[in-house]
Amino acid sequence: MSVNAIHGKNAVVYMGSTAVAVGEQVDYAINMDDDFADTTTLPNAAGVVWKTQVKGPKGWNGKLAGKFDVTSTALWDLALQDGSTNFYLYPLASSPTRYYYGTCFVTLPTLLDGGVKKDITNAVTLSGTGALSRN
Repeated sequence: MSVNAIHGKNAVVYMGSTAVAVGEQVDYAINMDDDFADTTTLPNAAGVVWKTQVKGPKGWNGKLAGKFDVTSTALWDLALQDGSTNFYLYPLASSPTRYYYGTCFVTLPTLLDGGVKKDITNAVTLSGTGALSRN
């Protein structure tokens, strides 16, 4: 089986109602999760209890991290708005028909992280609302 490995440096992220490219980010991740409800009952005749569950709603979240961009207020503006925003991640910018997308809320857990011995960086958290889809 052949694997078409790609390097993460070729990705591009777009966010906002007009899908503006989010520049200067160097790390990204999208995570999916499921909620589970415990349905365990009392022990059987042998006294053994095995945990049982049912699968609940799906969810997703993500994060971006990179260099602080002094020329853009896009992330700041998205974090300040009360509503959700559109999110698109193209793992390979040269393949515009392959991407992940959804709607999310944006927070800036690390607005600025810098010092005299390093570049200023930031961190962005994405909290998905609704489906994460792929094209």
